[in-house]
Amino acid sequence: MGSNEYCATAQHSAQHRSQAVSTGAGNGLRDVIVYVEEGPRGVGNSENHAPVLLDQKDCMYVPRVIAMRTSQQLVVRNSDATLHNVHVYATENRGFNIGQPFQGIESNKTFDTHEVGIRVKCDVHGWMTGSIAVFDHDFFAVTAADGNFSMENLPPGEYTLVAWHQSLGRRTQPMTITAGSTPEVHFEFES
Repeated sequence: MGSNEYCATAQHSAQHRSQAVSTGAGNGLRDVIVYVEEGPRGVGNSENHAPVLLDQKDCMYVPRVIAMRTSQQLVVRNSDATLHNVHVYATENRGFNIGQPFQGIESNKTFDTHEVGIRVKCDVHGWMTGSIAVFDHDFFAVTAADGNFSMENLPPGEYTLVAWHQSLGRRTQPMTITAGSTPEVHFEFES
């Protein structure tokens, strides 16, 4: 990071550490994408979802992990006063590689197909990495700093939940929701 004066200053001379595995209170794991893989899923309407922002701020992607709907708008912004680029390595969707040389520049993109684990990388700054997941339903979440997540309006039924982490892999778990219940689900990852 020291090779780019702007980035070194933006990080306030703190040594950059990988954010690939980030834990919070009680060893809760941040940036895990949790989603319904099997079971009733009321598809919903992606047009009702606000755009999602992928910002380049202080020479990092913020947020590092994004979950969004198909056809939902992704706004890619450079908030830094240095050159960045966003290289998106999709396999089921169309990938893209856009340079953003100026502070405040924005680009808009969408994805058409369900895909989990789309890798995002800055070719200019190798430490800048992230992930995107795209869903054709509304039942997904990204864990917060403490490892917690919630999914609203999941109808009663039998489900298979998936927890996916870009470095630690994938875990699955069955879950039953009955009318009026609020089940708790716990996933464990080891590094």
